[in-house]
Amino acid sequence: MKKILVCTFVLCLQCTVSSFGQTWSTLPADLLVDMKTSSPGTALTASIMTAGTVSVNCTPGTICTWAAPTTNAFSVGSGLPACGNLGPVQMNGTGGTLYPAQALNFNSIAYNDSVPGPGSNEIMTFSGSAASATAVSALVCLTIGPPAQPLSGSDYDRLIFFNTAGNYAVLQFNNQNGCTPPAGYIGARIEVKPTAHSSCIYVLPQQTYWFSLYWNINTGVTYLYAFTSGGTQISCGAVSSTCLSNGAATVIAGNKGGGGLHQMYFGNNENGFYTGGTTTYFHNIMVNWTSTPNLMFWTGGAAVQPPTNLKATVQ
Repeated sequence: MKKILVCTFVLCLQCTVSSFGQTWSTLPADLLVDMKTSSPGTALTASIMTAGTVSVNCTPGTICTWAAPTTNAFSVGSGLPACGNLGPVQMNGTGGTLYPAQALNFNSIAYNDSVPGPGSNEIMTFSGSAASATAVSALVCLTIGPPAQPLSGSDYDRLIFFNTAGNYAVLQFNNQNGCTPPAGYIGARIEVKPTAHSSCIYVLPQQTYWFSLYWNINTGVTYLYAFTSGGTQISCGAVSSTCLSNGAATVIAGNKGGGGLHQMYFGNNENGFYTGGTTTYFHNIMVNWTSTPNLMFWTGGAAVQPPTNLKATVQ
């Protein structure tokens, strides 16, 4: 009689595991833009932004307020599977929701790159506890629309924090003016006031990345980190005064002294635009002004081990 060895195992359905073979820590957030309440293609409004924003510590529409978009460049975009949250997200505050890994796969915000800046933005104004914050952290999953434009020195200001004194920290993209990317790439960097820039982190246009921006409003110290959609960090390159050994790009603002968190902009607050019909997508914007992790990203765990609950039977 021929004997066949058959292995069976029980699958663990409650393990927090990404498709990349890692477990991920829980990320705290005070504010989340999930856009699950509107259909793709709908023109963006202040009320749609309010409905698509989750917070306990900063009630959307009353404590933290979205304005109407300053141009018609914005609409509700489709969900981006690459931007699903790698690990759980815990909303800060009493009764804050805990979102399991990959639960945040709702809609995005689409930006028409052919609408020129500067001043093409969606803006939130903070009050309450956020208005007295001394630091802020943000995480955004961004699909970069415009291709590399090697003859252009124009900036794209994509995400900005302002304090009440008018100082700011910006996540921006650039092809020149201090960025010298390899062919086909663009540079992601920080700008602060008075105008100063960090080193550049080189990324590919029309691809999806996570960007973590930290700004200490009191000291002016600002950090930028970049990750692939799967959580692999992209270093800013050679270690220098504006490129740290941990891969972060950094710069110190000249204007310091606090002033509290005042506004968040996203869109295009600079002079870059592209007439080729591309779209930039903003997905899962998360902000933290209470515990302000630096960097604001999930901590990766050990690789998933093979199952140990195997049972061998002979048939």
